[in-house]
Amino acid sequence: MDIKVLLLSAVFLGGWFFSSQGNSSKNRKSYIIFMMILLTMESCLRGLSVGSDTTNYYYMFKSAGAEQWSYIWQAMKERYIEMTRTEDIGFMVYNKLIYMLWPNFSFMLFISALTFFVPFGILLNRYTKDFSQLIFIFVLYVVLFNMIAMSGVRKEIALGFSVWAFMFYVDKDY
Repeated sequence: MDIKVLLLSAVFLGGWFFSSQGNSSKNRKSYIIFMMILLTMESCLRGLSVGSDTTNYYYMFKSAGAEQWSYIWQAMKERYIEMTRTEDIGFMVYNKLIYMLWPNFSFMLFISALTFFVPFGILLNRYTKDFSQLIFIFVLYVVLFNMIAMSGVRKEIALGFSVWAFMFYVDKDY
């Protein structure tokens, strides 16, 4: 069975369950938290064969963990100052830092998922007013955009920072 069927079932059943208790801010927030936990877990507990780039991200994570900091700083200098390299050194630093905390690929996927789903959940909590909006957004996400969390870790991180930036811009909190 495709995971999207299970996710869509959770969207509708969760929406029904939480909305049956009333359209209060607390119930909407509980539904958002429920969906964010579910989507985060789906993103970080996937196998290496899920998504087109997951295996590549796994090898990038293991490789960054094995690199010495001196090599990474030299690569940063060559990439951003001398402009002689093309690799994404920022992602290498990100991987190295997470590897130092816990050398577990699923943990890196978990941190990356949180980077997107926490601001996304906050955005939904701030700017939605009823369950029909939330259900529509979650259906749209699962059907159209779930592939980003399943294959594009760097895109997921960038989207998370973009959502934060959007909220800071709208709130004029910069």
